[in-house]
Amino acid sequence: MALGTIALSASPTAASIDCELASCIDLSDLDGSSGVDWSTLINDANEFYETDTNVYLVSAFDEGISSPYFLPEQESVTKGQIHIPDIYHWVVSNGRADDAESIWKFIVGHEMAHAYQVRANLDKSLVGPFDSVVVLELHADYLAGFFLTKRYGLSVTELDSILNEVERLPTGEPGDPDFHGAHAQRVIMVTRGALFAVADPGADLKGASICGLEMALELIANTRSGC
Repeated sequence: MALGTIALSASPTAASIDCELASCIDLSDLDGSSGVDWSTLINDANEFYETDTNVYLVSAFDEGISSPYFLPEQESVTKGQIHIPDIYHWVVSNGRADDAESIWKFIVGHEMAHAYQVRANLDKSLVGPFDSVVVLELHADYLAGFFLTKRYGLSVTELDSILNEVERLPTGEPGDPDFHGAHAQRVIMVTRGALFAVADPGADLKGASICGLEMALELIANTRSGC
């Protein structure tokens, strides 16, 4: 997996990047799907992260990928696509109906955070004695928690359902068990991102990004963050 693509699993094909698959459906047109107002959610996330990214439903069979991922457009640092495999969409929407809306908000918030990382050049600027892919994933978890609290006033119940889902999500891809970080690390980052928004109502995305990156680096190094 090339770091610059922020794809969360196997490398996608040119067809999927261009969204030419017959099963590629713009989720913003599926009003009421999964109990989520997709158009509003996508617009909220793009406005918050200052990006231009859309969300698509794709065929997991054609993609060979089972979890959502972000694809940047090569010509623009603000544009990209989030692909959600149809099987993943079905499992979340039907298997966890009570929590589906908050789970989707977290997933979109996490993937849009990858779009922000590309815009801020974080995907290419990280250097040091650590796994920069894990840092980016934990950083995206932090920003997702910050986004949900700032934009939607995340409640304790919603946070609990999201953290429960985070604990069930796979942490990596085959052969790379630490790809997204350990479950406990992910829960910490989502929680701290939400708490950062509560502790400082005036905090902006840039400040949260700086603090989240510091926390991710120190969490991996097992040191204490000042954030």
